[in-house]
Amino acid sequence: FYIRNMSNVQNLYSPWLFNQFLASNMRQELKTLYNVKVRKMVVMGLPPIGCAPYYLWKYKSQNGECAEEVNSMIMESNFVMRYTV
Repeated sequence: FYIRNMSNVQNLYSPWLFNQFLASNMRQELKTLYNVKVRKMVVMGLPPIGCAPYYLWKYKSQNGECAEEVNSMIMESNFVMRYTV
């Protein structure tokens, strides 16, 4: 979702619904791993990728300002992941 591609996912989901979809799938995959006796797992959040050079270029950053739209989606994703998984 964060990097537009040919999957057309941006037209299927809003950012909030996409984040919920990802968290739900992650939760199911973790349950699957648990059921096959995996007991040590790490789920990490995403960094503020709106500060990555690609997004600085794409959003035509002035003075190195981060793409707040992208960072907001990332923060939302981390929030959903934290409370769903």
